[in-house]
Amino acid sequence: MINRVDQAMQEVWGWKRRAEEATRGMDGAALIEFYRRQADDVQRKLGIDLRSQDASDARRTQTPA
Repeated sequence: MINRVDQAMQEVWGWKRRAEEATRGMDGAALIEFYRRQADDVQRKLGIDLRSQDASDARRTQTPA
């Protein structure tokens, strides 16, 4: 079990490292555009469109704090 957690954490750290490398030197506007494009790609791959969800639907699906 501990090895699986360690492996999962290493995978997450790899994602973080690659994101940092891809965005190094970007200003705020470029970072927003970068992550917006990444989110659009994920939505396209999953066949979902989160932007079309209205605010009331989004509030209903959020987990209470």
